[in-house]
Amino acid sequence: MNIKNLCAVAVALALSPQLQAELLISEYVEGSSNNKAIELVNLGTQSLDLSQYKLQMFFNGNSTAANTINLTGTLAPGAVYVIANSNAVAALKDKAQLLNSSSWYNGDDALVLSKGGQVIDSFGQVGFDPGSAWNSGGVSTLDKTLRRKASVRQGDTIPEDLFDPSLEYEQFAQDDFSDIGLYNGSGSTDPEEPEPEEPVYVHGQCGDVATFISAIQGEADESPLKGQTVSVEAVVTASYQETSGLKGFFIQEEMADQDQNLLTSEGVFVYDNLFGKLVSVGDKVRVSAVVEESFGQTQLAKLVDLTDCGEGEDIAAVAVTLPVSSLSQLEALEGMKVRLTERLTVTDNYGLGRYNELTLSSERLYQPTQIALPGDAAKAVMAANSLNKLVLDDGSNLQNKDQVYPAPGLSASNTLRVGDEVLPFDAVLGYGFSKYRVHPLTEPVFISSNPRTEQPAISKGDYRIASINVLNYFNGDGTGAGFPTSRGASTAVEFAKQRSKIIAAISAMNADLVGLLEIENDGFNEQSALADLVRGLNEEAGADVWAFVDFAMPQVGTDAITSAIIYRKDKVTQAGLAAITTAAPFDYGNRPLISQSFKVQQSGELVNFTVVHFKSKGSCPGNKSDLANIDSGDGQGCWNGLRLQAATAMSNWLAGFPTGVETDNSVIVGDFNAYMLEDPIRAMNDAGYVQLSQQAHGNKVSSYQFNGESGSLDHVFAAGDIRSRVAEVTEWAINADEPIILDYNEEFKSEVAKANFYAPGPFRSSDHDPMVMSVYFAKPVVQDQFFTLDEQAAPGTVVGQIVTSSAVAISRYQLSGEQAALFTISATGQLIVAAGAELDYESRQVLRFDLTVQTESGLVSEAARIEVQLNDLPELPVISLEGLPAVISDNIRPGTLLATVKAEATGNNASIQSLQLIDADKYLTFKNGQLTLKKKLNAKHQPELKFSIKATDSLGVSTTVTYAIEVKDSKGNAVVQWVISVITAVLGWLFG
Repeated sequence: MNIKNLCAVAVALALSPQLQAELLISEYVEGSSNNKAIELVNLGTQSLDLSQYKLQMFFNGNSTAANTINLTGTLAPGAVYVIANSNAVAALKDKAQLLNSSSWYNGDDALVLSKGGQVIDSFGQVGFDPGSAWNSGGVSTLDKTLRRKASVRQGDTIPEDLFDPSLEYEQFAQDDFSDIGLYNGSGSTDPEEPEPEEPVYVHGQCGDVATFISAIQGEADESPLKGQTVSVEAVVTASYQETSGLKGFFIQEEMADQDQNLLTSEGVFVYDNLFGKLVSVGDKVRVSAVVEESFGQTQLAKLVDLTDCGEGEDIAAVAVTLPVSSLSQLEALEGMKVRLTERLTVTDNYGLGRYNELTLSSERLYQPTQIALPGDAAKAVMAANSLNKLVLDDGSNLQNKDQVYPAPGLSASNTLRVGDEVLPFDAVLGYGFSKYRVHPLTEPVFISSNPRTEQPAISKGDYRIASINVLNYFNGDGTGAGFPTSRGASTAVEFAKQRSKIIAAISAMNADLVGLLEIENDGFNEQSALADLVRGLNEEAGADVWAFVDFAMPQVGTDAITSAIIYRKDKVTQAGLAAITTAAPFDYGNRPLISQSFKVQQSGELVNFTVVHFKSKGSCPGNKSDLANIDSGDGQGCWNGLRLQAATAMSNWLAGFPTGVETDNSVIVGDFNAYMLEDPIRAMNDAGYVQLSQQAHGNKVSSYQFNGESGSLDHVFAAGDIRSRVAEVTEWAINADEPIILDYNEEFKSEVAKANFYAPGPFRSSDHDPMVMSVYFAKPVVQDQFFTLDEQAAPGTVVGQIVTSSAVAISRYQLSGEQAALFTISATGQLIVAAGAELDYESRQVLRFDLTVQTESGLVSEAARIEVQLNDLPELPVISLEGLPAVISDNIRPGTLLATVKAEATGNNASIQSLQLIDADKYLTFKNGQLTLKKKLNAKHQPELKFSIKATDSLGVSTTVTYAIEVKDSKGNAVVQWVISVITAVLGWLFG
C-alpha cells in the first residue's frame, strides 16, 4: 500500500467537471452505543425514486458489504432522507424515515451509496481498515457527528480511493443530532473558527540560511518542528511527482550538512501536491514548506516555493539489513536513500494486486503460536517478527493497476509467491499506514524460490485423504441464476471461474476421501452446491466416480456455510450411518461436526472420517467478562475457550462411535482456526490424536497467511493403526502463498486485468491450502513364528498352523529362502514337511525361511521369518550287508554264504557291541559277521526269505533292519534255461 495522499480527493474534484449529484451523503452520525445515522439529501431538481438506491456498509477493511439497506419511497428536491439504527435513542430515531436493525458501522468502516450498480457517493475507503478511525485535520470518523460542507455538491464515486474526512466534512460533538433532517439547517453546534492567517513566509534564494533535515526529523517519531514553515536545501534522491505517483519527492542532505547523529534522519519526503515545478534525481533544490506528520511520516507539505539550485553531490545509500535491532533504527533512516544488501523473502503479497506492495523479511515469518507456546514465548516471536518486516512499495498511489510486480508484470502464469526472494536493491525509505516502506530506485529482481507444484508433493502410499476449503462455494439457485448470493461469487461468470478452479484443485489432489469446508449449506438435492460440485468432478473425471455423503436433512445446522464429505465410490464405500452433532459447543460459533465411516475396498480396512470447522479468531465477544473467549493477548486471539471446548467435546463424541462403526482408525480434518501450539491443538494431542504434518515436518508448516505471517489453521489428525501407515502428508501450497488478485473475483479489475490475472487452474482457488495425506493399505499381516519338529520327520507331517491377520481372505502363501523347499503350506495355512525332505539335526538344527501371503484383492504382506527347530533324536548304528542277493534259487546248497554283515556306530565316541540275527535262525546262520544258508529251501513253501539284523552300540543304542530275499523254484528255472539254449543254437545255425 502506498503512502496515502491526504488531499487526493480534493485534487480529483478540482481537476474534474463539477457535476451536481442527485443524491448525496450529507451527514454522518457515529455516536455512543447504537446512535448511528446517515442523512441523504436530494440536490437535484426532480423527485427521486429511492427504491433504485441502496446504502451498503463495509466492515473492517473488507471489500464485501456486510449490511445492505435498500431505500424506499420518494424524495423531493432539496429534501433529506434519514436512515438510523433501530436501537438508537428516540431523539435520533424520531428524525429517521427508515430504521434498520442489522449490524451498523463503527468509525473504521466504509459506506457506499449506489443506484443500479453505479456508485453515487461513498464515505471512508472500501477495502482498507484505518485502525479505529480515519483521522485528519482534526476531523475523526469515530464518536463524532460529521456534516458535509455546503460547498460539496458532488459525491465521491470511487469508494476505494484515499479518504480524508477533513476535506469535505466538518466535525461536531458526539451525539449531536441537532442538524439531522435539516441539511445545513439550524443546528445548534458550529465548527470551530479557522485560525488567523499567518504572515507571508519568505522563501529566499539558494545558499541562504536553511534548516537542516536532521533538525526537522529530530530523534523522536514526530518532528520537533511540526507545524512550522521551514526552508531546506538538499539533493533529490527520488521523484514521484506525477499524478499517478506520491505527488512528491525525497531529498537528502549532502555529506557536509549531515549532523553525524545516528538517531536523526538526513532525508525527508516533500509532498508538493502537483505544485507545478518538476525536479530530477540529483538536483539540489531549495524547498520552503510546512513540516507535517502524515500517517506517521514526517514530511514537508503545503509548499511555499521550490528553487532548483543546480546539480547536487551523489548521495550514497545506507546499508539496511533485516531484522533490525529496533524500529528506531528505521526511524533514524526515514526519508533516506538505503540499500537492502541481502536477498529478502516475500512474506506477504496480500496487497500486491491492489496496491502493488509486498512485505519483505529475512525469511518466511510464522504466526507466533505456530512455533511458540501462547504467552510470553509467543509474544517474543511477535516482537521479533515486527523487527523483520519492510514493505516494498512502488512510489505510486494508484490502486488496482493492470501491471504490478514482478517484471514484466504479474499474471496468472507469472506469479509472485510468499517465499520467493528479491535480490539486493537501492530504495528510499518512507513510512505510512503504520509501516516502514521502501520505494525502489530500480526495478526489483525476483527469484522464484518457492515455485508452484502442479500436484501435491506425494509419491508414496496406496490411497489419499484430503481436506480443502472451497471458499464460499455458492451456486446461486442451482439453475444458473440467483446471483449474487449471501457469500461467494457475485455473478454467474464469477461462479463459473470459481467452479473451474475448485474442480481443478480437487481433481489434482487425486484423493479418495475429501472433507470440504465453506460450501453452501443448502442441502443435498440436485440443485444444491454440493451436488453441483460433484457433477463437475465427475465431468472432469469422465466417469461417474465421485459421490457425496447425504446427511438426509435440509441443511446441516443453521449457518450459511457447512462442511461436507465427498469420496471416490470406486475406491471407498460408506460403512456406517452418517452422523452430525449440533449439541453445544457445536450449536453456535463452532459449526456442526460431521462424520462417516468408510471401508477401503482393496484392503477392507475401516476408517472413521470427521470434518470440523471451529470458531474463527475474529468478531470478539461483546461481554468483556468472558475471560475464556476475549483476546487475552497470549497470541491465540478471541474465542480460544470455545475452540478448546470443541476439541474436548469432539473427542468425547467420537469415542462413542456415532456412525455405529467401532474402529480405532480415525482421521479428523478441517479448519480448527488454531495454530499449531495453541490450546485446542495440544488438547487433540493429549486425547491421543497425532497431528500428522507436525509429526512429519515439525511446526514450520503453513496452510494460511495473515498479516505477513504463515501458520496452520487447517490440520489433519489420526488415531489408531492408521497412524503407522501414513506414508506422506503435505499442505499443498496453491492458495495461501499466491496473490489474492489471482482468484476468481472480478471486482476492481479492468478487462485487461480480468484476462491477465485469471486462469482456470487450481492456484488461488481459495485462501486456505488443502491438506493431503497418503496412506498405505492395511495389508495382510503374518507374524514371525517358531515351530519345533523331530528330525527325520516323515514327508506330510504337519508342523503347525500359520497365523495371519487380514480383512480380506488370503488366497496365496509364498515361501522363499534356502530351506523353503523342505516345506509346503496348505490352502488353510498348515505348514507341512515336503515330499523328499530330509530333516537331519546334525546337518542343520534350525531351518529358516520367509513367508508372504496375498489377499484375494492382490495385497501382499510384508515377509515374516519362520523358524523350525529340529529336535535331536539318538543317532542309530548303520547296518550294511555286502553281497546280499535280491533273488536266490531253492536248489542252493546249505552252507552257502549269502552276505557279509557290517555295522558302524554313529553316536559320539560309540562302537558296535553286538550284531544279532532275528526271526530267521531256522534257515540262516549268522557267525563272525557272515550270513550263510542253514537249510535247503523250497520255493513253493518258502517264496520269500525274510530276516532282521539288530546292531547295538556301546551307548546302548540299537537299530534293527529287516531284509527280504525272493526264493525261486529251481525246476522252473531249468526248463527256462533249456528253452533259452535251444533258441540260441537255432539262431546261431541260421545266421552263423
